[in-house]
Amino acid sequence: MKRTAVNILTLFIVLFLNSCICRYPVTSSKYVLNNNSEHLITIYTYKSDTISNTIILSTGDTKEYSFAEESSFNSLLLSWGDSLLVTFDDTISIKHYRTNEQVSQRPLFFRESWTGGLVNEHKEHYNYIFTESDYQEALEYHNTNKNL
Repeated sequence: MKRTAVNILTLFIVLFLNSCICRYPVTSSKYVLNNNSEHLITIYTYKSDTISNTIILSTGDTKEYSFAEESSFNSLLLSWGDSLLVTFDDTISIKHYRTNEQVSQRPLFFRESWTGGLVNEHKEHYNYIFTESDYQEALEYHNTNKNL
């Protein structure tokens, strides 16, 4: 009888501890860059002031990043490094930083700059759409900071 009580208590403890373990559902995430501007866009990703990758988007192009894990937006950001240089037509550029000090009005590093969201409990889909306004912002920044 004592042994049965110990076995039941042990089983109860194992079940209790197992139910307390936090499990996060696998989330499928898709992040899409869209170039809806009339300009060639080149995005240089920087890690420690060194170019680590280049993303090229011709007019109408898209580039998808997919993840099947929790914290996928952070995975996207980590793959991009600590800053981005978005260049239009190989001449006009604007920098996007991971910090709150920004030049761009819609920094790629901020989820708020992306449209979309949860599709269902385990799936999210976000879009960043480059438009003519992004080019105009970079052009204005370029024209006011020529001497920097």
